[in-house]
Amino acid sequence: MVAILGMTKDQIFEAVREMYSAVATDPSRQFHFPTGRDACLFVGYPEQLIDALPPTAVESFAGVGFPFRAGIVGPGDRVLDIGSGSGTDTLIAASLVGAEGRVYGLDMTGAMLNKLRRNALIAKAENVEAIEGNAEAIPLPDASVDVACLSGVLHEAADPQAVVREVHRVLRPGGKVLAVVPAKYSIDWWRPGAGPVWSGSPLRSKTACPPITRFSARRLRKLFSGFEVRRIHKRQLSRREIPLLLRAIPRAWLERLLGKCLILKAFKPIGSAVPQLSSRKRAAA
Repeated sequence: MVAILGMTKDQIFEAVREMYSAVATDPSRQFHFPTGRDACLFVGYPEQLIDALPPTAVESFAGVGFPFRAGIVGPGDRVLDIGSGSGTDTLIAASLVGAEGRVYGLDMTGAMLNKLRRNALIAKAENVEAIEGNAEAIPLPDASVDVACLSGVLHEAADPQAVVREVHRVLRPGGKVLAVVPAKYSIDWWRPGAGPVWSGSPLRSKTACPPITRFSARRLRKLFSGFEVRRIHKRQLSRREIPLLLRAIPRAWLERLLGKCLILKAFKPIGSAVPQLSSRKRAAA
């Protein structure tokens, strides 16, 4: 994650490239966000699922949630994994779509794409294609994919609305989109005002975290207003972060109120037109 407040678009793109190049080439380094296998387990990936992946894919994981919990990827699907990184989600999707499907791993960081290609070879995932580009100008034709995954992407985007327009463009009518973003009203939002009654321990990495964009459910729904939004729910809350006074409450209930990420599941309506603003931007480019 990078700080984006007060930065120009070019500065954001360069900061993202620099940060995730370091995650790709030096995964053992301490960053201001969790990475690697421990981060996968913390955000909800089943242990047996990540253990089936090449370790070099998992070591550079830097996501904010487990997108496959929603169960929207199936056999034969054409999937676009935006911000694919070293391939954790891309390779999981490849196993779900099977030989008849295809997964495009989109990333703007050359080091991550190179690592994704190597990991796809190790995993013998012949249905994976790594493509270079940013989410505001996706290098795929209109209506070319069935599912788009945006896990840990929108909060770092220079123009989140442009990203959503591009997702709308490349999805076929009836196609599905899954977005995972940091939640605004999470347990971290409530902690500062809780005073001495708050005994939970925040989970942090060893370096300071700069400010990032966090989303409320209302803001996320508005951002995807061109889609049919089926569900937005909160997830990701560890027991050690829960105040002692609340630990008698089932964690699944507390996640719905205090979870640290929002997961959106939506569909592109049948008969939707490609947004004209996106088309003009691509023509100008």
